[in-house]
Amino acid sequence: MSTLRRPDPRTVALAGLTTWAWYAVPDVVGPRWARATAKSVIGVGATALAVGGTREGRELRAGLRDLADAVAADVEALPGDPAGPDLGPDDLPCEACDPTPAGRDAPDEDPADDNPAPTAGAVVAAGAPTAGAVAAVGVGTLAAVGLAVAAAVAGERWAYRRGEALRERGVVAPHTRVGFVLGLLAAGLAAIDLDLDGRPADDRDPTGDPAPAP
Repeated sequence: MSTLRRPDPRTVALAGLTTWAWYAVPDVVGPRWARATAKSVIGVGATALAVGGTREGRELRAGLRDLADAVAADVEALPGDPAGPDLGPDDLPCEACDPTPAGRDAPDEDPADDNPAPTAGAVVAAGAPTAGAVAAVGVGTLAAVGLAVAAAVAGERWAYRRGEALRERGVVAPHTRVGFVLGLLAAGLAAIDLDLDGRPADDRDPTGDPAPAP
């Protein structure tokens, strides 16, 4: 369940100002390589500010820390060398020196009878992803990324052509005007903040962050 929560004003302001500055670059910088450099600086700076100073950035850092802790825990839980260390008879307990201690049955001649290897059908039934499923996920991801890139490029070209059209009509700072409109749109979209964990508003502090557990 997802609910709307109070947006972080820093996120809204950063989205609007960054978009405005991004599309206003052609009014300030002429050569294409210089425009690319300026937009790279704007993008890197906005990303750093978003990660370091917004609520979404704090949530991202917390998620990355949780992921790193989970990976570290999984690595620590991995079994050691199956063969084990090379130990001599004097290093083992007495029961380990005798393969058939008193009161115990001798081991089976073929332990594989009691522990059969899992079949391919059992692995698939247990939920292991098949090669087809993995390929489908990969193709879907690549398609989504390709569509996102194509949409971004198309939007960038449209905004530039729109600014140039305004320039030909004698409008002052045409790209800044286009960037201002797009900045307002970006700020409005950033103000729609979905809370994906679905916690009720009473469990949050006045800033909209999750309240600490008691």
